[in-house]
Amino acid sequence: MAEGGFNKVFLLTMDDGSEVVARIPTPIAGPRGLTTASEVATMRFLRETLHIPVPRVLAYSPTSDNPVGAEYILMERLRGEALGPKWLSLSKTDMVDLMTQIARIEKKIFDFKFPAYGSLYHRHDIPKESRVDFEVDGGDFCIGPICKRQFWHGERADMELDRGPWTSPADCVSAPARRELACTSTFGKPRPRRAFLLPTEENIDPREHISLLSQYLQVAPFLVPAQQEMATPILRHPDLSFPNILLTPGTNKIEGILDWQDASILPLFMQAGYPAFCEHNYFQVQAGLVGLTKIWDGMISDPCPISFSPDDEKAILNDATEWRECEEILLNIQENIGVNREGGTHPDDFEHAYEMAQRLRLQIYANAEEKLRKLFWKSWIFKDDGDNSPPPVL
Repeated sequence: MAEGGFNKVFLLTMDDGSEVVARIPTPIAGPRGLTTASEVATMRFLRETLHIPVPRVLAYSPTSDNPVGAEYILMERLRGEALGPKWLSLSKTDMVDLMTQIARIEKKIFDFKFPAYGSLYHRHDIPKESRVDFEVDGGDFCIGPICKRQFWHGERADMELDRGPWTSPADCVSAPARRELACTSTFGKPRPRRAFLLPTEENIDPREHISLLSQYLQVAPFLVPAQQEMATPILRHPDLSFPNILLTPGTNKIEGILDWQDASILPLFMQAGYPAFCEHNYFQVQAGLVGLTKIWDGMISDPCPISFSPDDEKAILNDATEWRECEEILLNIQENIGVNREGGTHPDDFEHAYEMAQRLRLQIYANAEEKLRKLFWKSWIFKDDGDNSPPPVL
């Protein structure tokens, strides 16, 4: 049925003609065992306790020790129509109706108050010492370690990190920084100090990143809102986009919400999301801390624990501005090539996307300053792994 970066999805037809969906996570989907166990528990909790329209789980295995040889989830097939292709043809009234349905579904989920922060599981999938149990009619649910991929990516999977469950919102705010601090301290390597189209041989030393994370940890406790209700543990869908919303055929009624993998329970103020530019972006986080020092006195009575010199502020904000401008250009190039943020495209569009990427690479290379051409050619991101081809002679 589908294949993405995190799952392979198969439609299975039984001898009697009935159909079920088999979902197998890829190695990069998240922590082994926990990813599948949490998605199953989340779907069952939503369906059985909150009566949210999600597929019914028929069977699952959080381990590869089974005849399939892989973790899997078997679930019912929802016979709905994807919202995406219909959206632009809907009237304003229909759009408002759909948004109202989504808001009601989210409100129903938000109204349930969990006792801790982390990810949702069945109790038999998590050791007693690593979970917080809670009672619901007919359920054996608990909150255990967070499944979000950022806590398990690469070397982090084998590190002893604080992944919850947490009972303090301050821990939720600081845990990601402590995670990256531990990872950078152990495995950090110099990274090119460059934005797309602004190549340079200068590197960001891991010690700079460690310093930035340490500054963040100093202000992190102050980022928790004083209003207690803002720290309420809330479950939210990790990607409520068009492909994950199905409509009952021939109507505008929501038939089901798909893909609850990576869902987590976090404080309400964190579930609103954080800016995407903070992900893997040294410059924007640094600029954000500079901005925070400017408005600190108007929000918090305690003195700000971090500061920047005027020269540092100017350099940081200039770097962030250049980065944003290059990101806008990058998004335009991705749109022209026809690839997503990770460089993926539909198999049918691969040849066209590859040809467009090569053409744009040559075009931008030819228009670059002569002294930067070789460095630009080397740092072009839309190329095959291991592509060390020399720049062409103009």
